[in-house]
Amino acid sequence: MNGARVLSVLSALCVWSLSSSAAAAPAQLRLINLVQKTDAVHVRLCREADHACRTVDLPADTAGDTLSLKAGRYRFEVRVHGHVASHFRYGLGDGESYGLALYGIYMPPMHQSWMTRVKAALGGIDHRQVNGYQLGHRMVMMQPGPSSGPAIVRMANMAPGSMPVSGHFKSGQRSVAFGSVPYADVGERERIKPQDGRLGIRLSGSPRALVTRPLHLPRGSNTVVYMVSADADHPSIVIDQRPPRQATTK
Repeated sequence: MNGARVLSVLSALCVWSLSSSAAAAPAQLRLINLVQKTDAVHVRLCREADHACRTVDLPADTAGDTLSLKAGRYRFEVRVHGHVASHFRYGLGDGESYGLALYGIYMPPMHQSWMTRVKAALGGIDHRQVNGYQLGHRMVMMQPGPSSGPAIVRMANMAPGSMPVSGHFKSGQRSVAFGSVPYADVGERERIKPQDGRLGIRLSGSPRALVTRPLHLPRGSNTVVYMVSADADHPSIVIDQRPPRQATTK
């Protein structure tokens, strides 16, 4: 009798394990093209476990559609004008939500003479000029909260050559300040009461906003505001906002 009961329990556990595995939620990934000096990038991502691949074309200054992907380790290859501009790997977890920002300045491949390579090795070429704004990538966790929670907002500075940037969100008489964010970094989370307001971003220490935008913050949403260009004549931002997490029903 005890043996039969043990087998019954083990069988139930196996069924539960299989159903849990089958019900695992896919990872959510949004690619964000902030790369300067090109009209578009082409990203190929392949899951290492089964070599399943897909290619995404992204116009400049664009947050792409959200991709639902099986969890696992992925290889990413970024191409610009047919050239491989960068490649890297990231792991994606079940049910997690991510934003992958591609940023920097695209520079076409150049032939370097023997003398140029020697000068670079000896420090004769400014390191920042050569490598400081090359293509980079930043993965940001974008897990939204419940629809009963506050909105979360962060600032990210991906504007090559910019000073640190800061900002504020104003709604009526209330204002929330965002701390200074240096290039290629993402600022701290600010929890804000869900509301409509206006976002302003400026160079840190400057009283004048470079760019302002109306911003709607739903309950439980998760928003990252990317500074793409801090050029006073053509400032630009890209906003990645995720809706609140849906409550599960039993």
